[in-house]
Amino acid sequence: MPRVRTVRKVPTAVGTNVRRKDGDAKVTGAAKYIDDLSFPGMLYGATIRSTIPSGTITSRRVNLPKDFVVADHRDLPGSNYVALIEPDQPCLAVDTVKHVAEPILLVAHANKPALIGVEKYVAIDYAEAKPNYDPETADLCFKKITIDKGDVALGFRNADSVIEGE
Repeated sequence: MPRVRTVRKVPTAVGTNVRRKDGDAKVTGAAKYIDDLSFPGMLYGATIRSTIPSGTITSRRVNLPKDFVVADHRDLPGSNYVALIEPDQPCLAVDTVKHVAEPILLVAHANKPALIGVEKYVAIDYAEAKPNYDPETADLCFKKITIDKGDVALGFRNADSVIEGE
């Protein structure tokens, strides 16, 4: 008796428009985003950022009512850095800024609209430095990777096993 093979067609998404589960809610405005949530005792935050590409921070002056919370690098628990590859990017600038929009201060308030335009009540003074955009002469490098070159034939000869094929 011959064997019967059942072939089942599997639906595919390749080459077709796939409807997103959250698409309707997003385009109608019904979707809830993190910014739409509110909890008792919650504070909303804003970041005060540098306005120059390079320089030393000479002073920070904040003229806000007492119901605002302001934090700088000294208020962060633990280390003040973001470690993407190396621990070299501060969460909040300490004495120097190395790029435009580098975070310097955090401001928080219980009333979200109170944060609109909050940067006009904060003054950051700088001693500007000339930014260096030339990677060949810069004293700071994002990442250096050493690539050692060797004898490929010798490597194959000394390998415990070599697998070839396609």
